[in-house]
Amino acid sequence: MNDLSNAAVKEQQSGFSCKPIPSLALYILLPLFFIGLSVSIFILVAVHNAAFLLCFLLLSALVASFLAWNALNWRHHNKAAFTYFLNSFPDSDLRLAREGQLVKITGVASCGSLSLETSYERVGRCIYTSTLLYEYGQFGLKPVDVNRSWYQWNLAYCERLSTDFYITDQKSGIRAVVKAGSGCEVIPLIIESKLVTTTKQCKTLSPHFTNWLKDRNLSAEARLLRLEEGYLQEGSTVTVIGMLHKSNDILMIVQPPEVYDVTPFLEDHPGGDEVLLAAAGKDATDDFEDVGHSFDARAIMEKYLVGEIDSSTVPEVKKFKQQQASTVTSYKGDEPSLLIKILQFLVPLLILGFAFGLQYLGKKEKAEE
Repeated sequence: MNDLSNAAVKEQQSGFSCKPIPSLALYILLPLFFIGLSVSIFILVAVHNAAFLLCFLLLSALVASFLAWNALNWRHHNKAAFTYFLNSFPDSDLRLAREGQLVKITGVASCGSLSLETSYERVGRCIYTSTLLYEYGQFGLKPVDVNRSWYQWNLAYCERLSTDFYITDQKSGIRAVVKAGSGCEVIPLIIESKLVTTTKQCKTLSPHFTNWLKDRNLSAEARLLRLEEGYLQEGSTVTVIGMLHKSNDILMIVQPPEVYDVTPFLEDHPGGDEVLLAAAGKDATDDFEDVGHSFDARAIMEKYLVGEIDSSTVPEVKKFKQQQASTVTSYKGDEPSLLIKILQFLVPLLILGFAFGLQYLGKKEKAEE
């Protein structure tokens, strides 16, 4: 059984992805708006021509509409782009897939030796369960985390678990084991359903909800709460993406192998530096799992992660090969290019309008003389 509760908390704190509207874009667009508005009003007063002001207001309305639509669409479909990206990959055929290949398999899931049960609805024979309790932060409530802000829904409690299960490929009919149990890193894309939502008029909670809160040492006082729960039950059609591993005619979908640099941890390792040096340059997955490291030890490993192995480059004959320094490529988003395009369009337009107003004003003064 794999406890994914900490990952869910980090997802809520840091957000699933980037913001829909970059802060830098707002900082640039707002000054441009006031500059353009000032120039438009100046031309209107000096020249008595409202054409430039109307064009500027129309352009501003279009930009504001785009920003509002983008923010609203992101709020309701914040994972849509990522899901669409994953759906663009074609399903793999296990009959043709090779060892170490990254595959995408769609098929019917079935439980392995261990099955799960949902926390609130008590739905059994599940391979994945997620129960989230949100509390509305406002004055008069005692927040679970003092760092949380008021006037928004904050995650107060989380139960998210996954376990190893079987999947039957719908293309080939071949059955494979999906390693999603203890020690595996799983990124679920399951949307939870709202089961309980309390209002300000709610004076008491239901007995079942009250007992559920008390069993987890949570306050059963009537307040603004929202309970969401999601699960994958046996017989559901699921899609998994992972690396194919073949062992004794058994197909397994596992997470891609990761490379760790534990050199700074040699002196502090409880088992001594000899253990780490003996596993240097090798696959130490079995050695790490056999010891039964705690969740704190697994969390420490995250800061030593330096990359992932491309399985297609691994030679069949095991021999020592000096590790080359990896080249870190920084990803630069398209925010600068977008801002530059906006500036390239707005700034010349403002300068042209300002120059047109001054020229027209000068001709008018000469005509009056």
